[in-house]
Amino acid sequence: MSTTNPILSLHKLENLLNKIPVISKDNFIPSKMADQRPKQMSNTEVSAAFTSYYLQRATKEFAEDLDTIRNADDFRNDAVPILINALSQGTTMFSPVDQRRIAATEEGTKKSG
Repeated sequence: MSTTNPILSLHKLENLLNKIPVISKDNFIPSKMADQRPKQMSNTEVSAAFTSYYLQRATKEFAEDLDTIRNADDFRNDAVPILINALSQGTTMFSPVDQRRIAATEEGTKKSG
């Protein structure tokens, strides 16, 4: 049965540790590291991204109903903003935390896809 020499193992470990760069206040550049982190969206950006996502999903889900409304004899073009506003009200069912989570997930999906 062979045993490893603990001194030799410690020596190898020391050599490995010496190869790891030491981070000190002189060579630590936070701005470079900050550029590598994903930017966090502002509340306004989150709201806009989530509303856009929600409206896309809602119009896809209610496509037949929206076509029926749009093709009705009494539908006028000036009703479109009212319809959009009504659909947008559904976003209030989601907490700001959920909106941020969903918006961030969608952003990541867009960037990776």
